[in-house]
Amino acid sequence: MAKDCVGEGTGWGTIENVTLRVLLLVAPDRDDAGASFERALEGRHEVTRLAGAAGFGASLTSGKAARHVDPHLLHAFGIGGYAKTAGTVAAGMNKPLVVSLTLDDVRAEPRRTKKLASRADALVLDDTEAADAVRALGVERDLYVIGQPRDDEALSYLLGAYEIVYGRVLGARETELEEDAATYEVASDGLVQIGSLAKKGS
Repeated sequence: MAKDCVGEGTGWGTIENVTLRVLLLVAPDRDDAGASFERALEGRHEVTRLAGAAGFGASLTSGKAARHVDPHLLHAFGIGGYAKTAGTVAAGMNKPLVVSLTLDDVRAEPRRTKKLASRADALVLDDTEAADAVRALGVERDLYVIGQPRDDEALSYLLGAYEIVYGRVLGARETELEEDAATYEVASDGLVQIGSLAKKGS
């Protein structure tokens, strides 16, 4: 049986000096978490978020957004709304799919959870109880257990763990990533400020 991968922000798959394009597809009941996640990612990556109720034509809307953004990966939060379209869009574009679920998601939609577990490149659960519920469905793949974003401060702490999941998924797909150009400024006093540090205090 596969072991659960408990995210702690360390380990192989770490992303450095790379800006990813991420399409977030968020269920209506996970909108706050999706918005918080978007804010945290935006500091380091390019993020597009589709959230809320998604009626007829949702897959078309998601597909158009994906073609426009050309994401490195899609990340679904929850089961319903736009998150429900993630599997179809990812398969249609041959893009990696990361799915984040809570225990409530697993209990509400066990059949859909099992289907997502077989299609997603990575399945992220918010606690070990949710992981146990997924195991009870007969899913034996690797599971990532990472706390779900409840506020920006907590998410900033967890962001490294999510980036490791992204790195592992993209590495498994052998996705070519371009390193960011080094950005630095040399102040008049000879102090070299690199990247975002160059903007602080200016």
